[in-house]
Amino acid sequence: MSKFRKDSMTIFEQEDKIRSLVVDSTDYSFHLKRASDDGGHHLMLYLPNEARKEFNIKAFREDRYKLIGFNRVLITFVSEGYVSDLNK
Repeated sequence: MSKFRKDSMTIFEQEDKIRSLVVDSTDYSFHLKRASDDGGHHLMLYLPNEARKEFNIKAFREDRYKLIGFNRVLITFVSEGYVSDLNK
């Protein structure tokens, strides 16, 4: 079985799966958006700094791999106001 088997998922399907995972992983507000760079498309997850203590990044990475394989999800901890502005 190829380690890239989940690459056939569209970025929209990946976004839906990651959004569900984040909802199950934290009680804090967050913002998830599609982005791209020289390496291709990826998802950006913005969480408030307050979530840093409770958000289990290791468990999130393991669950992310099970859901979407090696596709990138970048996690950024930002101020609460920044997340609120993104969600407007």
